[in-house]
Amino acid sequence: MEAFAYLQIAQAYESKIYHDRELTLLDGLDWRTIRSGWYLTISVFLALSTLSIAKSAMALQRGDRGPSVVELQNSLKLQGVFPPDLESTGYYGPTTEDAVATYQRLNSIPADGVAGLLTLETLYGYRRPDPIIEPEENYCRRVATKGARLNIRSQPTTNSRIIGKLPQGTQIVIENRGSYGWVPLSNGGYVSSAYLGYCLE
Repeated sequence: MEAFAYLQIAQAYESKIYHDRELTLLDGLDWRTIRSGWYLTISVFLALSTLSIAKSAMALQRGDRGPSVVELQNSLKLQGVFPPDLESTGYYGPTTEDAVATYQRLNSIPADGVAGLLTLETLYGYRRPDPIIEPEENYCRRVATKGARLNIRSQPTTNSRIIGKLPQGTQIVIENRGSYGWVPLSNGGYVSSAYLGYCLE
């Protein structure tokens, strides 16, 4: 019994020495500074992760799959830049990338083949209003409908009356860039900016 008591006392004494030595090593640290540093590091990491996720959520690009890509492919077919005989598979491959780049070129968007926010806004028709064209900008546009005729509407909506039609390749003069995907013509009426390209000089 005495041996057991001795072992208990020895263990308590040795652990106290070790514990005191450990406390002495950590006495100089300011735990509040360390804790706030970790909070800052974690906050920055989470913010960067969120931005990365948000950026990727706003763009479709090669390798993406899903219903958003099917919707993109169907919209590109309606624009005449995605092969109509191909099925909308929901896979963003080279064919979709080429179709997006073609659409971007036709709509004066930097052609990188990535369906980013500006491309999607233009394609789906919910663009933010564009600023009025300054006098030094080019007012000439070309109808780019892949063979179909472009409707001239009385008002800037698809529900308004059709007052004329423009064949593919026709050069027109616009008053300004318009807004929400509609451009006013200099001789009256509105056309969808999705079907206009710049005049070739």
